[in-house]
Amino acid sequence: MPFKYSRVDQAQRIHQQPIQVEPLRLFHPTCYGLLLLIFSHTLIAAEDDDFWLMLEEPADSSVYISSGVDTDGGLSLSLHLDQALNEQLHFNGSWSQLNLSENTRSLSLGLSGDPYASWLWSYRFLVWGEPDIIESRDHELQLQYVNGSWNGLLGWQQGDANLQFSRPLNNGQTSGSVDHNALIIGLGYGGRDFDWQIESIHHDYNKDLSRLSSSRLLALIIEPSALQQSTALNSRQNRFTLGLNGKSHRFSAEYSHIRSAVTGQTSDFLNLSVQTDLSRLQQLGVYFIMPLGGGVSSLGVSLLQRW
Repeated sequence: MPFKYSRVDQAQRIHQQPIQVEPLRLFHPTCYGLLLLIFSHTLIAAEDDDFWLMLEEPADSSVYISSGVDTDGGLSLSLHLDQALNEQLHFNGSWSQLNLSENTRSLSLGLSGDPYASWLWSYRFLVWGEPDIIESRDHELQLQYVNGSWNGLLGWQQGDANLQFSRPLNNGQTSGSVDHNALIIGLGYGGRDFDWQIESIHHDYNKDLSRLSSSRLLALIIEPSALQQSTALNSRQNRFTLGLNGKSHRFSAEYSHIRSAVTGQTSDFLNLSVQTDLSRLQQLGVYFIMPLGGGVSSLGVSLLQRW
Protein backbone atom coordinates (compact mmCIF):
# COMPACT_ATOMS: atom_id res chain seq x y z
CA MET A 1 0.00 0.00 0.00
CA PRO A 2 1.46 3.45 -0.85
CA PHE A 3 3.03 5.29 2.06
CA LYS A 4 1.39 8.43 3.44
CA TYR A 5 3.29 11.61 4.16
CA SER A 6 0.46 13.89 5.36
CA ARG A 7 0.78 13.27 9.09
CA VAL A 8 4.53 13.78 9.11
CA ASP A 9 4.11 17.04 7.22
CA GLN A 10 1.38 18.08 9.64
CA ALA A 11 3.58 17.29 12.63
CA GLN A 12 6.37 19.32 11.12
CA ARG A 13 4.09 22.33 10.70
CA ILE A 14 2.79 22.10 14.29
CA HIS A 15 5.99 21.44 16.19
CA GLN A 16 8.66 23.27 14.18
CA GLN A 17 8.74 26.79 15.60
CA PRO A 18 10.68 29.57 13.88
CA ILE A 19 14.15 30.01 15.35
CA GLN A 20 15.88 33.39 15.33
CA VAL A 21 19.53 32.82 14.49
CA GLU A 22 22.09 35.52 13.93
CA PRO A 23 23.57 35.26 10.42
CA LEU A 24 27.17 35.34 11.66
CA ARG A 25 26.48 32.56 14.19
CA LEU A 26 24.75 30.17 11.71
CA PHE A 27 27.52 27.60 11.79
CA HIS A 28 28.05 27.68 15.53
CA PRO A 29 27.95 24.11 17.07
CA THR A 30 24.99 25.18 19.20
CA CYS A 31 22.93 25.67 16.01
CA TYR A 32 23.59 22.13 14.86
CA GLY A 33 22.52 20.75 18.24
CA LEU A 34 19.36 22.85 18.21
CA LEU A 35 18.41 21.75 14.70
CA LEU A 36 18.99 18.10 15.64
CA LEU A 37 16.73 18.49 18.68
CA ILE A 38 13.95 20.03 16.57
CA PHE A 39 14.20 17.23 13.97
CA SER A 40 14.06 14.50 16.64
CA HIS A 41 11.07 16.15 18.32
CA THR A 42 9.26 16.28 14.96
CA LEU A 43 9.71 12.53 14.42
CA ILE A 44 8.42 11.67 17.86
CA ALA A 45 5.37 13.84 17.23
CA ALA A 46 4.23 11.61 14.37
CA GLU A 47 1.48 9.47 15.91
CA ASP A 48 1.63 6.57 13.45
CA ASP A 49 4.35 4.40 11.95
CA ASP A 50 4.26 5.84 8.44
CA PHE A 51 7.69 7.46 8.68
CA TRP A 52 9.33 4.29 9.95
CA LEU A 53 7.62 2.20 7.27
CA MET A 54 9.27 4.43 4.70
CA LEU A 55 12.67 3.50 6.13
CA GLU A 56 12.00 -0.26 6.09
CA GLU A 57 13.09 -2.22 3.05
CA PRO A 58 10.31 -4.16 1.28
CA ALA A 59 10.14 -7.91 1.81
CA ASP A 60 11.70 -9.54 -1.25
CA SER A 61 11.13 -13.25 -0.44
CA SER A 62 8.02 -15.20 0.50
CA VAL A 63 6.53 -18.65 0.98
CA TYR A 64 2.85 -19.43 0.36
CA ILE A 65 1.14 -22.56 1.73
CA SER A 66 -2.46 -23.59 1.06
CA SER A 67 -4.55 -26.63 1.90
CA GLY A 68 -8.15 -27.48 1.15
CA VAL A 69 -10.90 -30.10 0.89
CA ASP A 70 -13.49 -30.66 -1.83
CA THR A 71 -17.03 -31.93 -1.98
CA ASP A 72 -15.79 -35.36 -3.17
CA GLY A 73 -13.81 -35.77 0.06
CA GLY A 74 -10.44 -35.12 -1.58
CA LEU A 75 -7.58 -33.16 -0.05
CA SER A 76 -5.14 -30.74 -1.68
CA LEU A 77 -1.86 -29.20 -0.57
CA SER A 78 0.38 -26.69 -2.32
CA LEU A 79 3.59 -24.83 -1.56
CA HIS A 80 5.04 -21.83 -3.42
CA LEU A 81 8.45 -20.28 -2.77
CA ASP A 82 9.86 -16.98 -4.03
CA GLN A 83 13.45 -16.56 -2.84
CA ALA A 84 15.49 -13.47 -3.70
CA LEU A 85 19.02 -14.48 -4.72
CA ASN A 86 19.99 -10.82 -5.12
CA GLU A 87 18.29 -7.56 -6.15
CA GLN A 88 18.06 -8.64 -9.79
CA LEU A 89 17.35 -12.38 -9.61
CA HIS A 90 14.74 -14.53 -7.83
CA PHE A 91 14.32 -18.30 -7.57
CA ASN A 92 10.72 -19.53 -7.88
CA GLY A 93 9.49 -23.00 -7.02
CA SER A 94 6.13 -24.64 -6.40
CA TRP A 95 4.80 -28.10 -5.56
CA SER A 96 1.23 -29.31 -5.25
CA GLN A 97 -0.69 -32.55 -4.80
CA LEU A 98 -4.34 -32.90 -5.74
CA ASN A 99 -6.60 -35.75 -4.69
CA LEU A 100 -9.82 -34.63 -6.33
CA SER A 101 -10.11 -37.98 -8.12
CA GLU A 102 -6.59 -39.30 -8.57
CA ASN A 103 -3.17 -38.38 -7.13
CA THR A 104 -2.29 -35.56 -9.49
CA ARG A 105 0.99 -33.79 -8.77
CA SER A 106 2.75 -30.76 -10.18
CA LEU A 107 6.22 -29.30 -9.74
CA SER A 108 7.68 -26.13 -11.20
CA LEU A 109 11.12 -24.52 -10.96
CA GLY A 110 12.06 -21.16 -12.39
CA LEU A 111 13.84 -17.82 -12.25
CA SER A 112 12.55 -14.25 -12.45
CA GLY A 113 13.94 -10.72 -12.50
CA ASP A 114 13.59 -7.68 -10.25
CA PRO A 115 9.89 -7.49 -9.20
CA TYR A 116 10.12 -3.69 -8.88
CA ALA A 117 11.49 -3.08 -12.39
CA SER A 118 9.41 -1.73 -15.28
CA TRP A 119 10.27 -4.82 -17.34
CA LEU A 120 9.84 -8.10 -15.45
CA TRP A 121 10.84 -11.43 -17.03
CA SER A 122 10.22 -14.93 -15.69
CA TYR A 123 11.02 -18.48 -16.80
CA ARG A 124 9.79 -21.76 -15.36
CA PHE A 125 9.92 -25.49 -16.11
CA LEU A 126 6.69 -27.26 -15.16
CA VAL A 127 6.00 -31.00 -14.75
CA TRP A 128 2.38 -32.02 -14.22
CA GLY A 129 0.44 -35.26 -14.27
CA GLU A 130 -0.70 -38.55 -12.86
CA PRO A 131 1.82 -41.45 -12.66
CA ASP A 132 1.39 -44.07 -15.40
CA ILE A 133 -1.45 -42.13 -17.05
CA ILE A 134 -0.35 -38.68 -18.20
CA GLU A 135 2.73 -36.51 -17.70
CA SER A 136 3.28 -33.12 -19.29
CA ARG A 137 6.51 -31.10 -19.37
CA ASP A 138 6.40 -27.42 -20.29
CA HIS A 139 8.80 -24.51 -20.64
CA GLU A 140 7.25 -21.10 -20.07
CA LEU A 141 8.71 -17.64 -20.65
CA GLN A 142 6.85 -14.44 -19.72
CA LEU A 143 7.61 -10.75 -20.10
CA GLN A 144 5.62 -8.13 -18.18
CA TYR A 145 5.77 -4.36 -18.63
CA VAL A 146 4.61 -2.01 -15.86
CA ASN A 147 3.88 1.67 -16.57
CA GLY A 148 2.45 3.43 -13.54
CA SER A 149 -0.76 1.64 -12.57
CA TRP A 150 -1.00 -0.31 -15.84
CA ASN A 151 0.72 -3.54 -16.82
CA GLY A 152 0.83 -5.74 -19.91
CA LEU A 153 1.84 -9.40 -20.19
CA LEU A 154 3.12 -11.49 -23.09
CA GLY A 155 4.19 -15.12 -22.71
CA TRP A 156 5.05 -18.26 -24.63
CA GLN A 157 4.73 -21.88 -23.52
CA GLN A 158 6.13 -24.96 -25.26
CA GLY A 159 6.05 -28.58 -24.17
CA ASP A 160 4.79 -32.11 -24.64
CA ALA A 161 2.58 -34.65 -22.91
CA ASN A 162 3.06 -38.42 -22.70
CA LEU A 163 -0.03 -40.56 -22.19
CA GLN A 164 -0.59 -44.18 -21.14
CA PHE A 165 -3.95 -45.97 -21.54
CA SER A 166 -5.10 -48.91 -19.39
CA ARG A 167 -7.30 -49.98 -22.30
CA PRO A 168 -6.38 -49.65 -25.97
CA LEU A 169 -8.05 -46.88 -27.94
CA ASN A 170 -10.26 -47.67 -30.93
CA ASN A 171 -7.15 -47.97 -33.12
CA GLY A 172 -5.42 -50.30 -30.62
CA GLN A 173 -3.03 -47.63 -29.37
CA THR A 174 -2.01 -47.92 -25.69
CA SER A 175 0.31 -44.89 -25.43
CA GLY A 176 1.07 -41.68 -27.23
CA SER A 177 2.55 -38.21 -27.02
CA VAL A 178 1.53 -34.77 -28.17
CA ASP A 179 3.45 -31.51 -28.57
CA HIS A 180 1.92 -28.11 -28.01
CA ASN A 181 2.61 -24.38 -28.02
CA ALA A 182 0.66 -21.72 -26.14
CA LEU A 183 0.40 -17.95 -26.39
CA ILE A 184 -0.25 -15.98 -23.19
CA ILE A 185 -1.48 -12.38 -23.24
CA GLY A 186 -2.70 -10.21 -20.37
CA LEU A 187 -3.61 -6.69 -19.34
CA GLY A 188 -4.09 -5.28 -15.86
CA TYR A 189 -4.54 -2.22 -13.69
CA GLY A 190 -3.38 -1.83 -10.10
CA GLY A 191 -4.70 1.01 -7.96
CA ARG A 192 -4.62 1.77 -4.26
CA ASP A 193 -8.18 0.58 -3.56
CA PHE A 194 -8.77 -1.95 -6.34
CA ASP A 195 -7.06 -3.82 -9.18
CA TRP A 196 -8.06 -6.05 -12.07
CA GLN A 197 -6.32 -8.44 -14.46
CA ILE A 198 -7.39 -10.11 -17.73
CA GLU A 199 -5.40 -13.08 -19.03
CA SER A 200 -5.92 -15.41 -21.99
CA ILE A 201 -4.02 -18.59 -22.92
CA HIS A 202 -4.44 -20.23 -26.35
CA HIS A 203 -3.00 -23.73 -26.94
CA ASP A 204 -2.07 -25.27 -30.28
CA TYR A 205 -1.54 -29.09 -30.38
CA ASN A 206 0.15 -31.00 -33.19
CA LYS A 207 -2.45 -33.79 -32.97
CA ASP A 208 -6.21 -34.10 -32.72
CA LEU A 209 -6.95 -34.88 -29.08
CA SER A 210 -10.66 -35.59 -29.47
CA ARG A 211 -10.01 -39.32 -29.98
CA LEU A 212 -8.61 -39.48 -26.42
CA SER A 213 -12.09 -38.88 -24.99
CA SER A 214 -12.72 -42.65 -24.94
CA SER A 215 -10.08 -43.14 -22.20
CA ARG A 216 -11.92 -43.41 -18.89
CA LEU A 217 -8.91 -42.76 -16.65
CA LEU A 218 -7.79 -39.81 -18.69
CA ALA A 219 -11.31 -38.39 -18.50
CA LEU A 220 -11.10 -38.50 -14.71
CA ILE A 221 -7.84 -36.56 -14.65
CA ILE A 222 -9.11 -33.82 -16.95
CA GLU A 223 -12.48 -33.71 -15.19
CA PRO A 224 -14.16 -30.56 -16.50
CA SER A 225 -16.07 -29.93 -13.26
CA ALA A 226 -12.91 -29.39 -11.16
CA LEU A 227 -10.82 -26.28 -11.74
CA GLN A 228 -7.41 -27.78 -11.02
CA GLN A 229 -8.00 -30.66 -13.44
CA SER A 230 -9.91 -28.90 -16.19
CA THR A 231 -6.82 -26.82 -17.03
CA ALA A 232 -5.06 -29.97 -18.33
CA LEU A 233 -5.03 -30.39 -22.13
CA ASN A 234 -7.25 -27.36 -22.65
CA SER A 235 -7.43 -25.45 -25.92
CA ARG A 236 -8.29 -22.07 -24.41
CA GLN A 237 -8.36 -20.55 -20.95
CA ASN A 238 -9.57 -17.04 -20.10
CA ARG A 239 -9.37 -15.46 -16.65
CA PHE A 240 -10.62 -12.20 -15.17
CA THR A 241 -9.61 -11.19 -11.64
CA LEU A 242 -10.94 -8.29 -9.57
CA GLY A 243 -9.40 -7.32 -6.23
CA LEU A 244 -10.57 -4.87 -3.54
CA ASN A 245 -7.98 -3.62 -1.04
CA GLY A 246 -8.69 -2.44 2.49
CA LYS A 247 -6.34 -1.26 5.21
CA SER A 248 -5.54 -4.80 6.37
CA HIS A 249 -7.87 -6.97 4.28
CA ARG A 250 -8.12 -7.95 0.62
CA PHE A 251 -11.04 -9.51 -1.25
CA SER A 252 -10.61 -11.01 -4.72
CA ALA A 253 -12.89 -12.75 -7.20
CA GLU A 254 -11.58 -14.68 -10.21
CA TYR A 255 -13.72 -15.94 -13.08
CA SER A 256 -12.27 -18.68 -15.35
CA HIS A 257 -13.62 -19.97 -18.67
CA ILE A 258 -11.91 -23.13 -19.98
CA ARG A 259 -12.41 -25.21 -23.13
CA SER A 260 -11.08 -28.79 -23.22
CA ALA A 261 -9.07 -29.87 -26.26
CA VAL A 262 -10.11 -33.50 -25.61
CA THR A 263 -13.88 -33.28 -25.11
CA GLY A 264 -14.59 -29.81 -26.48
CA GLN A 265 -16.59 -29.02 -23.34
CA THR A 266 -16.41 -25.62 -21.69
CA SER A 267 -16.24 -25.05 -17.94
CA ASP A 268 -16.77 -21.92 -15.87
CA PHE A 269 -15.46 -21.36 -12.35
CA LEU A 270 -15.64 -18.68 -9.68
CA ASN A 271 -12.80 -18.44 -7.18
CA LEU A 272 -13.52 -16.22 -4.13
CA SER A 273 -10.86 -15.42 -1.55
CA VAL A 274 -10.32 -13.16 1.46
CA GLN A 275 -6.92 -12.34 2.93
CA THR A 276 -6.16 -10.50 6.16
CA ASP A 277 -2.83 -9.18 7.41
CA LEU A 278 -1.65 -10.76 10.65
CA SER A 279 1.40 -8.49 10.55
CA ARG A 280 3.45 -6.62 7.97
CA LEU A 281 5.04 -9.93 6.93
CA GLN A 282 2.20 -12.45 7.47
CA GLN A 283 -1.12 -12.90 5.72
CA LEU A 284 -3.90 -15.43 6.38
CA GLY A 285 -6.48 -16.30 3.74
CA VAL A 286 -9.59 -18.34 3.01
CA TYR A 287 -10.69 -19.39 -0.50
CA PHE A 288 -13.72 -21.04 -2.07
CA ILE A 289 -13.77 -22.45 -5.64
CA MET A 290 -17.17 -23.13 -7.19
CA PRO A 291 -17.96 -24.54 -10.67
CA LEU A 292 -20.81 -22.47 -12.11
CA GLY A 293 -22.25 -25.40 -14.05
CA GLY A 294 -22.25 -27.82 -11.13
CA GLY A 295 -19.43 -30.12 -10.07
CA VAL A 296 -16.66 -30.32 -7.48
CA SER A 297 -16.33 -27.32 -5.12
CA SER A 298 -13.43 -26.81 -2.78
CA LEU A 299 -12.74 -24.79 0.36
CA GLY A 300 -9.34 -24.08 1.87
CA VAL A 301 -7.04 -21.85 3.89
CA SER A 302 -3.71 -20.23 3.03
CA LEU A 303 -0.78 -18.61 4.80
CA LEU A 304 1.72 -16.16 3.29
CA GLN A 305 5.02 -15.44 5.05
CA ARG A 306 7.40 -12.77 3.78
CA TRP A 307 10.97 -11.94 4.76
